Amino acid sequence: MTALASTDNSSPSLGVVLAAFEQQQLPRRKLRPLYQLGLLLVAVTMVLLPLLYISIVALFAYGVYYHIVEHADVFDHASGTGVLLWYFGPAVIGSIGVIFMVKPLFAKRVQESRPYTLQPGQQPDLEAFVNRIADTVGAPRPKSIELSTDVNAAAGLRRGMISLFSNDLRLIVGTPLLAGLSLQQLGGVLAHEFGHFAQGAGMRLTYIIRSVNAWFARVVYERDAMDAWLEEVANSMDLRLGIVLHLARLLIWITRRILWVLMYIGHGVSCFALRQMEYDADSYEVQFAGSGAFAETSNAMQVLNLGVAQAHGLLQETWGQGRLSNEITSLILQQAGSLKEKDLKKMQEQVLNQKTKWVDTHPCDADRIRAAEALNQDGIFHLQAPAITLLQDYEMMFEDLTREFYRGVGLSVNAENLVSNDELLGQEQAMLKEYDSLEQFFGEEISIFDPVWVTPERVEAGSQVEDLALWREQHLQRMEEMAAAFKKLDRAYEQQHNLMLAMEFLRAEIRFKASVFGLEKRKKEEVVTRQEEVTRKLEQARLDTQGFRDAAADALVYGLQHASAEDQALAQTLPQLHRNLNDIWPRVLSLQQGIQKMTGLLHAAQGGEISEQHLARIRLYSTRLDRERLSLKKELERTPYPYEHAKENANLWHLAYHVPNPEQDKLIWPLESAEALIHQLFRLYQRSLGSMASFATATLPDIAENAAKEEQTSEKPALVLDS
Repeated sequence: MTALASTDNSSPSLGVVLAAFEQQQLPRRKLRPLYQLGLLLVAVTMVLLPLLYISIVALFAYGVYYHIVEHADVFDHASGTGVLLWYFGPAVIGSIGVIFMVKPLFAKRVQESRPYTLQPGQQPDLEAFVNRIADTVGAPRPKSIELSTDVNAAAGLRRGMISLFSNDLRLIVGTPLLAGLSLQQLGGVLAHEFGHFAQGAGMRLTYIIRSVNAWFARVVYERDAMDAWLEEVANSMDLRLGIVLHLARLLIWITRRILWVLMYIGHGVSCFALRQMEYDADSYEVQFAGSGAFAETSNAMQVLNLGVAQAHGLLQETWGQGRLSNEITSLILQQAGSLKEKDLKKMQEQVLNQKTKWVDTHPCDADRIRAAEALNQDGIFHLQAPAITLLQDYEMMFEDLTREFYRGVGLSVNAENLVSNDELLGQEQAMLKEYDSLEQFFGEEISIFDPVWVTPERVEAGSQVEDLALWREQHLQRMEEMAAAFKKLDRAYEQQHNLMLAMEFLRAEIRFKASVFGLEKRKKEEVVTRQEEVTRKLEQARLDTQGFRDAAADALVYGLQHASAEDQALAQTLPQLHRNLNDIWPRVLSLQQGIQKMTGLLHAAQGGEISEQHLARIRLYSTRLDRERLSLKKELERTPYPYEHAKENANLWHLAYHVPNPEQDKLIWPLESAEALIHQLFRLYQRSLGSMASFATATLPDIAENAAKEEQTSEKPALVLDS
């Protein structure tokens, strides 16, 4: 399998691996009494916070009961409006409030994706290695080992609260770690996790802390059908009747504010303890693998995480063509192994510049590495063989895990969608070649907001380019001369975007710093005035750069006219594609603006309770995005997709069919759907220009030769993985 560690006959046997343990047992680290006391106090506080909330609910419920029972004599002194106002009003408002206050106590846990659990004896070498590390650390052996596609390992209670007072534990291991780390590095990571097991009472207290934090986060931010029903009924009624429900909603808002305060208290008091737990677990990793190996492992996991990001980006691209990797672990390893030196240096700089914040549950890598170096340990296990040697017949297992991963993120895949990584990477290379042609020939000044359309009418009019080499030289010179004009255009678009968000925040009654959006005051009138000014600047900047786009289109027509015989079919299809895209592009850009507005609103909602007006604007755009996306369906269905696709006779609407199931999150799903479609349409537009540019550049031998030289002399990846 591509990019996975070697499993040939030179791989060490299980006996050699187990014999490499230089010590049978690590010395158990004693937790400082003051630290243990602090952890206990944090756990007690976390338990008391929900109890405090329950007490508030009980007190409020008793107040409602007291009103209903003790104030019934109001019927003797009042009638009609008085009874409604002074008796039934508080009774109804209070009862609704109690229901919504009690509801969070029974909030359901988010359904996790099904884990891939190894059956006993399925991977005996891995089980033996895991159990030996558990014994060495002095932790109980896990009852189950589960696999994921994450660059992570995790140890915890197998059945949650049921396992709290037993050693019913589970270990989750990410297959990128198994495939990309050495035995020493993987052993260190597992020793860290078993370090949590070895902490005994500390691990159980940590479970309580994390569980309460997760519960608070769910009940504060999640909304369900009851919330939507109350809002809908309140807004649909006459205000004179609906005032009772609106007052109930105000009471519910106050309830959530109480929960929000309790959540932040809990998070604040728990973070320090959780970070200390991580440092303590790190000490087991350092004792096992050594201080130097700790830093190497941290770096390797950062690289693998970049590989995950690259792999997921590639899958997002190729799923537009209906294709996915049939085995995601080796794809992650391949992407990690192909990273350039400059990208890795940037990553390392970011790690070194990190700082741990008081709200972080984990210390930053830089602090953890410094703490590991301070321990100055040599370690007891130094075998450098690939960790993948622990697995037997893993190809089918990794493929099964890949399908579980797709199901977990809501993708419905079948045999026609799953292709080998070689085929997937071949598609990627073809697309990158086209994008490179576009950038190399035309620079970076072709924008989705000011598109260059090469329609059948433009092709029929013909190209004025006679000497393409001369044209390219003049074009690049013109681009340098117009640099200032392009900067003005970029600034105008940036200002337009900021003002659009500022107006949206004002409508949603979100407080913000006026200066962040280039404003003096948070006033709608100022935003409108500034928008008019920016619109004029934008129109002028477009006029100033129009000649550049016209010249680019002329050269693209030249490329179509000189397409090779094998490219003729695509060359004849692209102009019609451009005509159809041109017809719908204003609506596409409108959809993009809606995405930006909703994304801004969601970003502003992070880290605090949101107002009803704020939530209403989010819901508005959720509905609007779905409607606008579906309005494009007819036009997209009549436009054939010009490139390879898993579906026969695919059309542009098939670019949108990969969106996860809407049942996952009915509020966010329309945003994700619109983003997926817009991303694919923008990439298709760029790729179509890239294809035309590649037709043109093929007529210039010097460009092809330079591209070949650049490929040969490009920086080699810093991470070299065994194949």
